[in-house]
Amino acid sequence: MKKQFSLMLILGLFLTTLAWCSQTTSTPTEIKTVKVGVIAPLSWPAATYGEDTVNSYKFTFDKMKQEGKVKGYDVQFIYEDGKCSWKDAAAAAQKLITIDNVDMILGWVCSAETIAAVKVAQTYHIPLLSAASSSPAITKLWDGVRRFYSDINQANLIANYLNDHNSKNIAVIYEDTDYAVDFVKTLKSIYKWNVLLDEKVAASEKDITIITKQIWNQVKNIDDVVIVNGGTDTLFISMINKFDEEGTLKAFTGDWIGTDTLFSTSILDAVASKMEWFLGATLPDDRSKYSSTVANMMSDFNKKYTVKWVNFYLVLYQEAINLITDMFDAGNRTPQTIASYLKSINQSNPREWYFGKYYFKGTDAQWLQFVFKKIVKGKPEFIK
Repeated sequence: MKKQFSLMLILGLFLTTLAWCSQTTSTPTEIKTVKVGVIAPLSWPAATYGEDTVNSYKFTFDKMKQEGKVKGYDVQFIYEDGKCSWKDAAAAAQKLITIDNVDMILGWVCSAETIAAVKVAQTYHIPLLSAASSSPAITKLWDGVRRFYSDINQANLIANYLNDHNSKNIAVIYEDTDYAVDFVKTLKSIYKWNVLLDEKVAASEKDITIITKQIWNQVKNIDDVVIVNGGTDTLFISMINKFDEEGTLKAFTGDWIGTDTLFSTSILDAVASKMEWFLGATLPDDRSKYSSTVANMMSDFNKKYTVKWVNFYLVLYQEAINLITDMFDAGNRTPQTIASYLKSINQSNPREWYFGKYYFKGTDAQWLQFVFKKIVKGKPEFIK
């Protein structure tokens, strides 16, 4: 009996030890971390745009987690400063891919950043999603990039306005950036009349003085002036100050027409007391005309952050986070599956968002047209 009891005791101790060893050596299920590289202008002169981008991404991602998404995996955002330049964006993309091992890249504001980063990403087959880069040149890039809109629609709006108003002589002033240069090429290809002044300028006092003198000398012959900002506020503010000093703003009777990059808070504040009004070709951001969902979302955002650029772009940034969160939740968390998911958003499988449905046709999303906003004394007055 003692022998049987001892044998049972030894057996019990053995099983207990085995169970304990099993518990201490087993590992929990590994949680996949999806690495998302973000390239944005995080330093001046274009930091205004990058700040909105980062704030919007953080705000939306936190909101998604509060709503019960992002379960069973984690997301790590790795931010790099593209400085609105080819060189810095290319270096940032190289680091994100080869050192940080990101699964996708998310951005951007400046088209120069996007174009440079795409060329690096294509080499390594890392998919990209761009919320705000709009240069027509991006349409022709690698099939692995997707972006929300193109300036072709914006150029069409301005060209149609000039053509409909019989503007025979226009001046086009644009910053020496990839976005601005590509935009003007597109505009001139569809505008029917004469480009009296075609000036590519840098944000230097010398260039600004030269162009403002040229406008003054031709002020009676110019019907309309189109200004294409390239991503910095400095150039436009300096030109307007110089136009004001020379009396050009009062002498010119035509239309000042700007692109959507002209609506940062600093620009609107700077021109409020100088320019009577100007037209801006922009994406519609009068949220009251669309949905209470967007209005409430922006209200929540404004409780924590101040909008530095155009309100509408924050909606684009937030849709970018909504999209990738849905994509990750569905199990697409590797470069290959992410690329396949983005390609699957096509005409037969559109995506529902704040303003209806959209889908990707090649690189570009198909969804919303540009409109004109009239800026009076630095404030948006109406959209027509």
